[in-house]
Amino acid sequence: MKKLEYYPWSPKILDNALKEYTKGKIPTAYLELTAKCSYCQCLYCDSKSGMANRGELTFPEIKKLILNLKKLGLEWLFICGLGEPREENYFFDILKFLKDQKIKVSFFTNGLAYKEEDIKLLKKYNANIILKLDTFDEKVFDKILCKKGASKKIYDFVDKLIQNNFIKVNSDNETNLAFSIVATKLNLDAIPSVINFCKKHNIFPCVDEMEYTHRAKLNYKELAVKDGDLIELKSKIDKILGYSYKRTLCQGIIPSLHINNVGKIIIDKRTGLSCDWFFQEDPAYVEIGDVRSDNLSDVARNMNEYRIKKLPEIETLFLNRTSIISAGGGTKPSTWYKRYVSVMNAIKKK
Repeated sequence: MKKLEYYPWSPKILDNALKEYTKGKIPTAYLELTAKCSYCQCLYCDSKSGMANRGELTFPEIKKLILNLKKLGLEWLFICGLGEPREENYFFDILKFLKDQKIKVSFFTNGLAYKEEDIKLLKKYNANIILKLDTFDEKVFDKILCKKGASKKIYDFVDKLIQNNFIKVNSDNETNLAFSIVATKLNLDAIPSVINFCKKHNIFPCVDEMEYTHRAKLNYKELAVKDGDLIELKSKIDKILGYSYKRTLCQGIIPSLHINNVGKIIIDKRTGLSCDWFFQEDPAYVEIGDVRSDNLSDVARNMNEYRIKKLPEIETLFLNRTSIISAGGGTKPSTWYKRYVSVMNAIKKK
């Protein structure tokens, strides 16, 4: 069977983004819209979510940011991290603005705040979505979400996406919908049924291992799955899909700027990368700029200088990580190390 890819994370998109990055462009950006997340409080949450933070970016500021990034070659915006993006009342205005600017978008969502009429807008603005769905066992999913009745709303949202023909698969077998599936002791046995559903409906299964960070730390001992069980799960997923499953990481890890919800531009302190979630532990970020006051070209240049200085120190950080499912569905973080070094050495020579 031909492999299904999540379009924004497909190898061809990644290869193109890295190519553009070596030319001095910033083809992708991470944007955290808000820390607010009022619809559920997931047991394994890796973010400091809950209430909105003081000083979060406004819609006019986000539009200005997008236009400034476009001058640097922006092609993709990834809305992820912290809270639920749909909490912002201007969320669909952002999607419209991105489409008008011919910039593609991908975002994580819990799917709990959408009405059926919203799906027309999601289709109209060519949204690519990663939706939380850990199990079809309603009681178990409600327990994970810490919200009674929340799972049914997510299932209803999925049904409406399917009924309204939201899911699109292009000629390269790349889909615009993915499920975020976090493996825990609560849902481990139920994940194969989710994979079967994904296969039937052309949805990419984005399977993650639980991270030891933020709220998840409080529940880690109770929920974390043993390596042997993850290996067995990986084997089951391969059998259902008919090929070796690989959950490729978001292309923005290397060729992007990461802007948090209050406008700070941040990178991983240890590696200089724009995201470090594949380490599956608390992030250690360093601030390298502010979108409200700094020139983004200067920030991008400073980011590259920081990265080049860090290259000699980071090999062991990557090679010591041996994730079973995350970090590429069996693609070790060491693979990302090789890509990273290759790209940064190309930039260094220039």
